[in-house]
Amino acid sequence: MDSAGHSANNAWTQWWWAKASHYRHWSVDERRAAGAFWLAFFGLFLAIGLYGCFAMHYLRFGASANILIGIVLGLSTAILNARSVGSEIFPLITSRGDQASAKRMGCEVRLPPRVPRLWWIDYRYTDREGEEGQWSPEEIWARNVICGLAAIIWFTPIHWELGWFAEAGLSRQAAALTIVLAQLPLSFCLSRTVCICLWPDYMRLADDNAMRRVNRKSVLR
Repeated sequence: MDSAGHSANNAWTQWWWAKASHYRHWSVDERRAAGAFWLAFFGLFLAIGLYGCFAMHYLRFGASANILIGIVLGLSTAILNARSVGSEIFPLITSRGDQASAKRMGCEVRLPPRVPRLWWIDYRYTDREGEEGQWSPEEIWARNVICGLAAIIWFTPIHWELGWFAEAGLSRQAAALTIVLAQLPLSFCLSRTVCICLWPDYMRLADDNAMRRVNRKSVLR
């Protein structure tokens, strides 16, 4: 193979993690990043596919149409958003994987800076006085409102959804697992969207404060 063809085959793309044939050449960082991307892919496929399927069932479509539409919706959403979602949830892992894959292919990649739009998902106590990385009042308020509204969105339709799943032939345990895995991420996504629509200026201020805090911590480290 000539050098031009070899270079073309080894050109870095943002879809390097989907090239399973290169797996045995990947470094540890690349495998971790690929795992994060594939986790996001299957999570999106499961969430959107199941809800598309059951939405069609509720509209009285046939079983074959339900499955086909669910698969199409799930795959299209996963293909278009797996990388961005994986990068949002695991920013450090995916960044290291991208750099390692580019280095392996003999090139350098400069990706645009990632805005931590999921900064509000944090289990730590964030309002201690005098601690490095202390959250602003706007960040704490936004986090609390997003999580509270997500809980309402998640719990409110459960009674009807369990009935729909039962009609589709799912056991109560399988229905509960589906609701947890598929509906919870969608509830958080919808909750943040609603908050941005209701309080755009305040949410923008919280995002700006979070960006400054994250950048300040990275510089200090």
